[in-house]
Amino acid sequence: MNIDDVDLPLIYCPVEGELNPATARVEARSVEWIDEHRLYETEQERAWLLATKSADFCGRYYPEADEERLLATALWTYWAFAFDDNYCDNGETCDQPAKFAEVAGYVQRAWEVPTLLKSGDPRLDHYLAAMQDVSARFHRLGTPTQLQRMDAAHCSYLFGVQWQVSNRSRNVFPGLDGYLLMRRGAVGVGPLIAALEFAHRNEVPAHEWDSAAVRALTEMVIVIVALDNDRQSIVKELRLGQTEQNVFTALMGEGLSLPEAIAEATALRDRVFCRFVEVEERTRRGGSAALLRYLQGLRWAIRGNAEWGLTIPRYLSDGPLPETAGSPVDVDWAKQPAGHDGRPVPPSIAWWWEDFS
Repeated sequence: MNIDDVDLPLIYCPVEGELNPATARVEARSVEWIDEHRLYETEQERAWLLATKSADFCGRYYPEADEERLLATALWTYWAFAFDDNYCDNGETCDQPAKFAEVAGYVQRAWEVPTLLKSGDPRLDHYLAAMQDVSARFHRLGTPTQLQRMDAAHCSYLFGVQWQVSNRSRNVFPGLDGYLLMRRGAVGVGPLIAALEFAHRNEVPAHEWDSAAVRALTEMVIVIVALDNDRQSIVKELRLGQTEQNVFTALMGEGLSLPEAIAEATALRDRVFCRFVEVEERTRRGGSAALLRYLQGLRWAIRGNAEWGLTIPRYLSDGPLPETAGSPVDVDWAKQPAGHDGRPVPPSIAWWWEDFS
C-alpha cells in the first residue's frame, strides 16, 4: 500500500456527542496510576500510551458516569492499549499463538478473581497485578449482571486477538467476511460497550438484552467503531510499515486497489451505520427506561469514538514521540452517507438486516 494513494473521506455520524465533566480529573488520576504500575519500559512507550487519551475516550463513551466509574473504565482502556502494544501487535507473543493463549488465559483470570496470580514471567505479572487492580474497582462498584456481561465481552476480546495472532503466525490475510468476524473481538471495544451499564448505573432486563434486535445493535456499534478505527489509523500504520490485518488489506486481498478499498470500506461502514439508526429507532418504541439508556449509550459510543480518533496525538503524530501541544483539532463531518453499488453484505453480518419487529 502507498501512502500517496490514501484519500480518506469524511466520517458520516449525525448522532449527538457529549463529554463527561470529570474527564480532566480522571486523566490526571490515570497518569498517576500508569506511573504507579509502570505500564511501560521506556519514556517513549509512556508518551505513546498517554497519547491514547483514554480518559477522553471514556469521557465520550460515558458522559453521565460518576468519577469513580469513569476512572475504572479509563484505567481498563489505558491497560488495554499498553497490553495491545506489548503483547498483541508487538513483542514475542504477537505471532506466537501458543504463547499468546497462555498470556490470555492469565489475563482473563486476572479480570475474574481477586486472588494474586503469578505466571512466572515478571513482566506479565506486572500486567496481571495492574489488571487485578482495575478489576477490583469494577467488582466493588458493579452488579453481578453487569460484571457477567463484561466477562463475556472480555473473553470475546481475547479470543479475537488470539485469532489475529494466529493469522499473523501463518502469514494469513483474511478476506472481508473473515476479517469482520475476527475484528469484532480483536478491536477490544466489546468490554467497553458492555461497560455502558456499569458506567451509567444501568441494567437492561434480560429479555431485552438477549433480544435479537439489541444483540444486532450492539454488534453493529462494535463493527462501526472497528471500521472507524481502521480509517483513523491507516495513515500512521503506512508510515510505520505496520499494515497487515485491517479492512483495507482484507478488501485488497479480494482484488481491489487501495482507493477502491477505501471507497468500499466507507460504503460498508455507512451502510451499517444507517441500518443501526433504523433498527435503533424501531427498538426504542416500547422499550424499558433501562433499554433506552443503553441505546443512548450506543449512540454516544459511535460519536465519541469518531471524535476521539480524529483528534488524539496517537493517530495524528508523525515523529518518534507524539505531539501533545497545539490547538484542538476541528472535526468536519460528511453531510450524507456514502453510496454503495449493491455489493452483497458479508455473510457474518447479513442477519442484521433481518426483520426484528
